[in-house]
Amino acid sequence: MKIRTGFVSNSSSSSFCIYGISVEKCQLIRVLNEKFNLVIEEGSRISKIEDKVYEAKIDLPQMFTTNDDYRVYIGREFSSIQDDETGRQFKNGVEEEIKKIFGEEEKCGTIEEGWYNG
Repeated sequence: MKIRTGFVSNSSSSSFCIYGISVEKCQLIRVLNEKFNLVIEEGSRISKIEDKVYEAKIDLPQMFTTNDDYRVYIGREFSSIQDDETGRQFKNGVEEEIKKIFGEEEKCGTIEEGWYNG
């Protein structure tokens, strides 16, 4: 059974706040295909990318998208900090997971996104 941990909403307005990175979807697909020998077609929806990552058992933080489906936000929500986890441990954990996928080229930070489909 698959449990989706990414952002899902039927609302006309949505927002999120994470610690992580923002990449173009085509860059994520390229990295996953090259580094993990996956076969993800250019232009695939984020749900298909999530399925491939899950099937390959790749340890990747949550993926979020806005309504344009052009950029992918990868990281952890601040609400996921564990009771026995410091803020530094939280950030270090996210940074380590991101480095496994993207190497040193991507720098983590706080990302806040919100939009309204009116």
